[in-house]
Amino acid sequence: MLPGKTWKAAFSGGKKFARDTAGATAILFSLGSVVVMGSIAFGVDAANWFQTDRRLQTGTDLAAVAGASDKILNNVFGFGTSVDLTAIASAELDRDGVDISRLNILEVNSPPSSGAFAGDTNAVEVITSQDVQIFFAGMFLDATPQAQARAVARTSATGNYCILTLDPTQSGAVTFSGSSSSLLGCGIASNSNAPNSVLANGAATVQTTVVTAVGGIDDNGAIQTPVYFQEYANPIVDPYDDLVAPPSAACDNNNVRASGTTVLSPGVYCGDLRVNDDAEFLPGTYVLDGGDFIINAGAHAYGDDVTFVFTDSPNATNVGRARFNGTATIEFSASTSGDYAGILFMQDPDAPSTVGNHSQTWQINGNAGSSFEGVFYVPSSEIELSGSATFNNGCIQIVSGAVTISGNFSITQQCNDPNQRAIESITVTLVE
Repeated sequence: MLPGKTWKAAFSGGKKFARDTAGATAILFSLGSVVVMGSIAFGVDAANWFQTDRRLQTGTDLAAVAGASDKILNNVFGFGTSVDLTAIASAELDRDGVDISRLNILEVNSPPSSGAFAGDTNAVEVITSQDVQIFFAGMFLDATPQAQARAVARTSATGNYCILTLDPTQSGAVTFSGSSSSLLGCGIASNSNAPNSVLANGAATVQTTVVTAVGGIDDNGAIQTPVYFQEYANPIVDPYDDLVAPPSAACDNNNVRASGTTVLSPGVYCGDLRVNDDAEFLPGTYVLDGGDFIINAGAHAYGDDVTFVFTDSPNATNVGRARFNGTATIEFSASTSGDYAGILFMQDPDAPSTVGNHSQTWQINGNAGSSFEGVFYVPSSEIELSGSATFNNGCIQIVSGAVTISGNFSITQQCNDPNQRAIESITVTLVE
């Protein structure tokens, strides 16, 4: 037991210590510093978490778009034999700053496995997740937080075109030249990647609804459209690429010269078919095997429900072409049934390309009394349209390697012929 004075001294010392404020600021500063530094650390962690989440979602969105784009381009245009969607998604994520090595999940599904577009073969779904790097906040969490993202992109076809050129590199694949005047109630599209993929020169004037090109458009102010020019766009799908020429067959006719008043029947015509005077073509399919179809000056050729197929059996090495004189009167409408319903003129799809070879250009001319209705499907050659022929009711499509318009043509209405297939552009849209 302490003596009385000792207790008194100790008690007095305790009160003195309690009243002593020396060093209190340092203690409060230390305690406050812990709070401030903790807030900063949490803020840094939160910002990093948000940034990781945003970068991952942006990369996942773009990966879905890239996957959908590559899938349609490969499947439709044959740019590759197969599509590795996971590899495409990985490359896009890496390009967008996502560290692929830190991903816990990278799942690519086509069709999507869930959501509003589950089962849609035109859609691509990308699902990703990765750990978020944290610092101070990790002391208070039981597990490492994860950033997660999901995106779905879908391809669709839009637009209404009546002129489509397929050659991938030709300059002026669609050309309006001279003093031509064209009034089109539909669109123009070129799959050429040339800087002047669509070209208007001279005193040409063109009115159309829309112009799109894989390459550039050089119009010199001659092309007027209420919608838009779309340069450097995706290629347009060839809606007739499944067509095939008829199998080889014996010749029904050889080097026909139709003079006077003539009635011609469907069949296989070997060598050139020439119309010199007045010729009626009965309904059916006319196969021109290794020869040209020539309608000379002043002649009159006409027929409804007809299709002309240009081939060269058995290997399509020397396919002929159409040569119609500008002073001829030509009146043709396409077949309405069978394998070639809607097709008026068709070149064998296996024919080698002659685009750029003027001696092999198809020459579709005619006077003001001429009319054509149907599809010109000439995928490997160039068509030159001149003269003053008309297109009935706007029911015409031209799908060719290239096309030059140097005459006055009018397609005043959009065609509703059920036998003609829509020529549409491919768009890719982020839908989820």
